[in-house]
Amino acid sequence: MVIITAFLVLSLMLSLVKAAATNVTTDQHALLALKDHITYDPTNLLDKNWSTNTSICTWIGVTCGVRHHRVTVLNISNFGLAGTIPPQLGNLSFLQVLIIGNNSFSGSLPDELAQLHRLKLVNFSFNSFHTQIPSWIGSLSKLQHLFLNNNNLVGTIPLSLGNLSSLRVVNLGFNQLSGTIPSSMFQISSLERLDLSENQLSDSFPSINFTLPSLQVIQFSSNSLSGGLPSHIFNYLPNLKMLSLASNMFDGQIPSTISECQQLQFLSLHLNNFTGYIPKEIGNMTMLKELHLGINELHGTVPSEIGNLRNLKILNLIKCNLAGIVPNTIFNISTLEELALVGNQLSGHLPSSIDSGLPNLEWINLRGNKFSGTIPKSISNVSKLSVLNLGSNLISGSIPFEIGDLPNLLELWLRHNSLTGFIPSTIFNMSKLEVISLQNNSLSGHLPSSIGLPNLKELHLWLNELDGVIPNSISNASQLLVLELSKNSFSGPVPTTLGELRYLQFLNIQSNQLTGEPSTQELTFLSSLTNCQHLNTLRLSGNPLHGTLPISIGNLSGILLFSANNCKIKGNIPLGIGNLSNLTNFELNDNQLTGSIPIQIGKMRRLQVLKLQGNRLQGSIPSEICNLRNLGDLYLSDNKFFGSVPTCLGDITSLRVLHLNSNNLTSTVPSSLWNLKDIVYLNLSNNSLIGELPMDIGSLRAVTYIDLSWNELSGEIPSSIGNLQNLINFSIAHNKLKGHIPESFGNLISLELLELSSNNISGAIPKSLEKLRYLKYLNVSFNRLDGEIPTGGAFANFSAESFMGNGQLCGAPRLQVPPCKTGSIRKSKTTKLVILICIILAIASAIVVLPLTILCEEDSRTQTHTLATIGYMAPEYGSEGIVSVRGDVYSFGILMMETFTRKKPTDNKFVERLSMQCWIKEALPHSVTEVADANLLGEENITAAKDCISSILELAVDCSANSPENRLDITIVLTTLANIRTRFQKSVART
Repeated sequence: MVIITAFLVLSLMLSLVKAAATNVTTDQHALLALKDHITYDPTNLLDKNWSTNTSICTWIGVTCGVRHHRVTVLNISNFGLAGTIPPQLGNLSFLQVLIIGNNSFSGSLPDELAQLHRLKLVNFSFNSFHTQIPSWIGSLSKLQHLFLNNNNLVGTIPLSLGNLSSLRVVNLGFNQLSGTIPSSMFQISSLERLDLSENQLSDSFPSINFTLPSLQVIQFSSNSLSGGLPSHIFNYLPNLKMLSLASNMFDGQIPSTISECQQLQFLSLHLNNFTGYIPKEIGNMTMLKELHLGINELHGTVPSEIGNLRNLKILNLIKCNLAGIVPNTIFNISTLEELALVGNQLSGHLPSSIDSGLPNLEWINLRGNKFSGTIPKSISNVSKLSVLNLGSNLISGSIPFEIGDLPNLLELWLRHNSLTGFIPSTIFNMSKLEVISLQNNSLSGHLPSSIGLPNLKELHLWLNELDGVIPNSISNASQLLVLELSKNSFSGPVPTTLGELRYLQFLNIQSNQLTGEPSTQELTFLSSLTNCQHLNTLRLSGNPLHGTLPISIGNLSGILLFSANNCKIKGNIPLGIGNLSNLTNFELNDNQLTGSIPIQIGKMRRLQVLKLQGNRLQGSIPSEICNLRNLGDLYLSDNKFFGSVPTCLGDITSLRVLHLNSNNLTSTVPSSLWNLKDIVYLNLSNNSLIGELPMDIGSLRAVTYIDLSWNELSGEIPSSIGNLQNLINFSIAHNKLKGHIPESFGNLISLELLELSSNNISGAIPKSLEKLRYLKYLNVSFNRLDGEIPTGGAFANFSAESFMGNGQLCGAPRLQVPPCKTGSIRKSKTTKLVILICIILAIASAIVVLPLTILCEEDSRTQTHTLATIGYMAPEYGSEGIVSVRGDVYSFGILMMETFTRKKPTDNKFVERLSMQCWIKEALPHSVTEVADANLLGEENITAAKDCISSILELAVDCSANSPENRLDITIVLTTLANIRTRFQKSVART
């Protein structure tokens, strides 16, 4: 019996050992599957350590239970691994803790992980999972801690999370989750911390309807939550210590019941749309350490009750529309470390005893308010102060000398105030100071000859009344990144020691009285600046430098902006500028530069702004400028350039501003310029440009300013200019333009200035100009205009100077022109039109009786050897010498066009692409005034005249068809003309 019992016990033990070995093998297979799914292991840690030759319980990151030797903890965080999670990991059935945070795992979370029913802690944070949160997480009934933050998770928060009754900490922050926050999350009584910040969650704050005694932290910041905060929810959060709702879209008033959260230490409602007053009840939350209410739509004053918060360390009320005097109680919160009241309308003085009231203050920012008075000397006793920002207020008086005693001061911002007096020399020897910002005050005096500031990174002193020299010791500020000394009265040579500032990025010394070294013509300080390898911005403008640019300027290889206009710089532009390959802005305007533009300028491929106007440069404009395909602004005006406007400028599609005015250019305007669809400002005035303006000018749809005045341009004003609806200023004065003012100018809806004076423009002033509601200036003086001056719209504001020098204009006496005789004008113009119709009727009748050509028969073909006039002869005559009566009809059609437009088919405007027929055909029937002789359009019978001329020109187009078969029979032409005359005479009689 004993033997049998022993045998049974031994068998049971062997089976248990075998089962245990099997389970351990299962765990090993699961871990090896995870190892196989690792695609990146920077230190080969798993490859070296996870070996089948050793027990899994000794593997790095693995912890086994004492009893069953099964894996209970897997922690491979911070290994730098990349890969995916295998489904076999779900076979670790004893696993309680799973931590793979701070790696680069991606893919999905396998459903097999739902088998890990013993899990208490899951940490997948700081990885690259781009998937939805699986609903099976809600089945992990023992789960207490869930960390999925800092991934790329999408979709909604599963409702099943509300089933986890043991859950204590949830962190889903910094993902791309959307949808609403499940209210079931607030039914977990064990919940201590809930972090959903930095997602895309929307809708309102979830409902809370019973007490959550364990909940201490709610972080919902940086989402799209909206609506008001329900006032009752704070009654159910007795132990809440942190509430962060910043950067959402909450609105309504801040509930006064928030004070029920007596344990609250951190409250952030920053960057929302809250309105109303700051509830004074906040002063009852005596445990509060941080209060952030900035950037809301609040109003009113700062409640004095906030002064009761005796544990407060940070008070942030920036940009809350607050006004009034800041209560003294605020300046007596002795625990306060940071005070930010930026961008309000707060007023009052800083207390003289600020040191005793705020002894622990480290950071104070009152910028952008209406604080007045002086800076208290006692501020020097606030020894922990690292940032002092009182900028953009109404503070006056001098800067206290004692401010230099602040041992920990890093940043001093006193800009945009009314400070006067000297800058205390002690400030320039503060060893920790990194930023000095004193610009836009009325500070005076010299800079000290000895400057320390070994850690200074930014020095802003512009727009003051400082004078004297820039001391050579400025180089002691060896960490300087930004130096702004502009708009003062500094004088003397620019120190070459600036070149010792090896980290300098931004140098602005413009608008002073600085010079170059008196011992040399060359601006040597520019050579020294080539040692500043990080320098990207150099502003020198408005100083009487009186020198030449050194060849070494080309070594400023990192420079992005170089501005030295109005500096009395002379000599040539160095060839080395071609090495400034990173330069985007090059401004040397209003100097005394001579010579030509170096062709090396074409190497400055990143250049966006080139300003060389107002110099003495000469020669031709180099075509290499056209290599600057990023160029937006080109200013070459007021020089002595001659020759032609480079055709290739039209290839710089980025060009927005082009100034070539006031030179000696003599070519035509290149047709390529009209391809610059995005150009905004075009000035070619005061040259000797010739030729006609093409219809393509109407392609400049973005242009707002065109000045072509004081040239030798001829031809007619293109009607296509009426397409430029963004045009504000248009000047073509002092040219040789003729024809009439296009009716289409009435479409220039943005026009403010129209300058057409001193040309040979004829005809009437279009009444369509009355529609230009923004027109402020009009000058059509010294032309050949006639007819009545319009009276509507902006014309009521123009004086006689706008119209003088036009002998045939009539109108109101104030315009110093004769009064209009309406009846006689109508009769004379109407009669003229009827007479012309009668004349062409007589010619048509003659063609019926006697053809215009002499015909003879030869070899069954009708031919002539008589020379015909170019432009009037039919196409078949020009190609084959064939003449016929239908050829006479063609010539008659051309004759009608000439009669009623005062244009000839041989005019310069009619080139291969635009024949006289096409020009007229495009204008009919609605724009007949664009082509008709303006002298034939009577003021009282304008509609009848337009209809009459339109009908005649349509007939003329039909007569001049290219194919003889498509031309009208002369008898039909005669009948049609007679009907047009009769219809016109009846219309006139009715008026």
